[in-house]
Amino acid sequence: MTDARLLATHQPGALETALRAQRTAGRKVLVPYITGGLPGWEHAVRAAANAGADAIEIGIPFSDPVMDGPVIQEASQKALDAGATPVSILNQIRDLEVGHATAEAEVRELIRQVEAVGRVVRQTQPLAEQQAQLQREAAEAKEAYDEYARRYQRAMA
Repeated sequence: MTDARLLATHQPGALETALRAQRTAGRKVLVPYITGGLPGWEHAVRAAANAGADAIEIGIPFSDPVMDGPVIQEASQKALDAGATPVSILNQIRDLEVGHATAEAEVRELIRQVEAVGRVVRQTQPLAEQQAQLQREAAEAKEAYDEYARRYQRAMA
């Protein structure tokens, strides 16, 4: 699907609608970034919400944050070293209460979307396993054929 078609069919959620309305009204919008899984990150999210953040981006650390700057890279590494995983962070987000109905609704929507992706991945996993098995069998068949060809060439020599 082209970018133009995506934009034409895009339906903004409650958060995007609220942020766009604030920007249209000439108001500045504050959206801090907090690395999920970093020790104390839940307190930082609550503090940002209580201080009036319009939205809070919770980063999911991963093992190769090439596009992030050095500060986020270091925070991500500390979170990973502390045992953070995408699943553990999403589970903590699910239980995180920030006292703001729109934020909590957006968190629930995010979790629903992630769970939907997880269902698709789980459904395709058996296909991936079957493909891997077929690739192993094809490699074994190729080895057997190559051995047969070597024997045939020796016999014909």
